[in-house]
Formats: sequence, structure tokens, C-alpha cells
Amino acid sequence: MIVAGFGFRRDATLDALRTALREAQEGHPDVTAVAAPHDKLALVSALAETLGLP
Repeated sequence: MIVAGFGFRRDATLDALRTALREAQEGHPDVTAVAAPHDKLALVSALAETLGLP
């Protein structure tokens, strides 16, 4: 299992997270899940939904 953990500024966007994840994955195994602190969960949950990840 490869989990990407996210922390980010309050004004981050879904597109910014998607780009960050894509860039971080270059040359690495695919991420199979995403995680974030409770206060960041809404945006990371939206990212997970668009990518089909838990």
C-alpha cells in the first residue's frame, strides 16, 4: 500500500492537489490511498473521489 499524505494551505485547490500528486508520483509506484489531517479532509476526500482512491 502506498499512501500519499497531504498538508496544504487553506486556499489550496483540487487542481493544485492533483498536480502535486502527479508530480510526486513521477518515477514511483502508484499511490493506492490518500490521507490528511481532519481539518484538510474535505479537499483530500474530493481528490480521492476523483481518482477512485480511498
